[in-house]
Amino acid sequence: MRSQQFVAGFGSNGGEEFLSFLNISEALVVKGGKEWTDWDEKMQKGLDKAQDKDGSWNGHHCITGKTFCTAGALLVLMADRTQFPADVLDKQNQPEPPKPTTPQPAATVPEKK
Repeated sequence: MRSQQFVAGFGSNGGEEFLSFLNISEALVVKGGKEWTDWDEKMQKGLDKAQDKDGSWNGHHCITGKTFCTAGALLVLMADRTQFPADVLDKQNQPEPPKPTTPQPAATVPEKK
């Protein structure tokens, strides 16, 4: 997803690309951070270029329907406005537990006498 070639796909979008972009967008928006902001910027630029003059999107292969593709593109662009369940958002706002900096010694078991 960091690769421009991945985002460009095969040079044209079908409805399945819009769905793929939507799935990635929803996962990254929950995760947050730089990966999300970088991805969102790529999507905004890419979908802007793919938009038809009438404001819609259509697929150029496989799933080509204008209504389906426009809905998919709009959902990608609005991923950060999606209402997620409270438990998902709570996890997003929880700080990650600190990672140990040094390995901890294994617990020793006293020998039987």
